[in-house]
Amino acid sequence: MISKNRIFSISLFLSIAVICVSCSPTQEKIDRYREDGVEVVINHLEPYKIEGESKSFEIIEDSRLDLEPKEIAELGISDVESLEVDSDGNIYFLVRKASDSIIFKFDSYGKYVASFGKRGQGPGEITNPTFFCICKSDEIVITDFAKMKFVIFSTEGEFLKEISLPLRLRAVFPLENGNYIGLKQSIDRKGFEPSLQSFLCLYSSEFTEIKELDRQRPSDYMTADKMDGIPLMFHWEFSNGKIYTGSRKRGYEILVYDLNGTLVKKIRKNYKSVEVSDEYKRNFLSLFPENEPLRKKIFFSGDMPPYCEFFIDEVGRIFVMTYEKDESSGEYMYDIFNHEGIFIGRKSLDILLRGEAWGVFNYVVAKKDRLYHLRTKENGYKELVVYRMKWE
Repeated sequence: MISKNRIFSISLFLSIAVICVSCSPTQEKIDRYREDGVEVVINHLEPYKIEGESKSFEIIEDSRLDLEPKEIAELGISDVESLEVDSDGNIYFLVRKASDSIIFKFDSYGKYVASFGKRGQGPGEITNPTFFCICKSDEIVITDFAKMKFVIFSTEGEFLKEISLPLRLRAVFPLENGNYIGLKQSIDRKGFEPSLQSFLCLYSSEFTEIKELDRQRPSDYMTADKMDGIPLMFHWEFSNGKIYTGSRKRGYEILVYDLNGTLVKKIRKNYKSVEVSDEYKRNFLSLFPENEPLRKKIFFSGDMPPYCEFFIDEVGRIFVMTYEKDESSGEYMYDIFNHEGIFIGRKSLDILLRGEAWGVFNYVVAKKDRLYHLRTKENGYKELVVYRMKWE
């Protein structure tokens, strides 16, 4: 038989335990489930409150590299197309219209170091660079769309090797397991005017297609009765051993694949619709001369897409640029997700991601709590701004 003192002690312990649990910080339950064997994370309009999780950050300008001065132009940099950063913080620019070299390297302080990647048609030379990246081994990979090959350099500019491609790919990204991500383009010849389609695929080490991950098919602008002016949205990234891809046709959803092309997660989020602004309409229409027949076909079918593009840091945090703007600053709002795809915060940033060529060219890098932003100044010249990210 249990004594009265024992019963009193147990009751007192349970009461204290209940009080401690009710007073301690709580971790909000995440809304997720399985769909066809794949985890789906459901995010709502408001961020989740997760104990110990930094939900936002302050950005502090660390340095600025102006690409306008004469001494920079004399290096052969006419117009920077893309940006990359290696593990030591060295900065690399892809310059498609340079006089001789393709890649220009600057150190972490913005001091010019070297240029390499000779323009030409010989071994190790590049004719039409359409993509470059720095893979996990700190090797620089440049895709030559015209010559159906990719060329690999060390970060010191040493030519290592080139690999021929059995098909024309606009972008090639090597993965740690020997597979490749490839952006393939093909012509749909239905109708009078062909339409260009893009497919993001996973390839084996021999460039045998393993799986199609995503696709984008623009409208047949030349043959369609109407031309929708709503922006296309097709974007992909690779980070921390995962492949991320999003498409306008799926709404606010980001698919996450592993290195073998297995779909492991779907990240979804509720969002506020953003109407197409008069400013956007004017800017879009200004792309076509007044007498251009296509201009008469243009219409705007609905609201803006749920988001524009996204970038990912080395620990897997996802920064999604939406079309919502902060009322006080006028800056675009970014949704921030942690490495599990959980919505943890929002922040307005004066950072624009460029969607030209469906994410092939890169204007933003987030690495080691540094945010590198290649942006265009009002006079048309570019500059690189480097921020420190102080997480709160």
